[in-house]
Amino acid sequence: FIPFSDSVNPNDIASNIISAAEAASSSDERVASTLLNDLASTAVLQEVPTYELAMQGSGITAEDLEYDIWVCIDEYVRLRELEDVISPDLLSLLPQDKDWPCDFVLEDITSKWASEAGRSGKQFVRVNADYPSQRRQRRLSYSATGLLGGSTPTELLNKGVRQTLLETPSTHGRLWAVLERFVEYNAQLRSNVE
Repeated sequence: FIPFSDSVNPNDIASNIISAAEAASSSDERVASTLLNDLASTAVLQEVPTYELAMQGSGITAEDLEYDIWVCIDEYVRLRELEDVISPDLLSLLPQDKDWPCDFVLEDITSKWASEAGRSGKQFVRVNADYPSQRRQRRLSYSATGLLGGSTPTELLNKGVRQTLLETPSTHGRLWAVLERFVEYNAQLRSNVE
């Protein structure tokens, strides 16, 4: 789906999206950023509505959002009892250099996956400390929502929300939107438990 605009030729939009995707997969992050900014300026891509309000003078970094998302994912996994079914691809993005809360189970699950992979020959590779944090955060901003699909207490993450996330040009904005979703889901799950 490519949004339609009277002021922009759809063929130009498609070629810009392809160029942005190619640049994003290349090593030149500045080119990708410029192309994504161009798409945002033509309203093809846009930040989630609450992002602008939340970020005004807040000083919240992508690292802060990433940490909070992992804490929320951890709570979500515990509330839904997903410890045995959480995606190893998602867990591979768990940073190793953080001080997690004492009841944080994702670190234990990730360590278990790593040790089992060594013995059983399964593939599991966790990103190491040298892996660029911006790349890890970008991957997390897209992949974390995979947990929010399927049978849920309510349909918070519908196709419209997924589309909004795909249209969000910045990793920071996507991380914010993902964090909002997990906070909403966890609040609903906690109220269902009580």
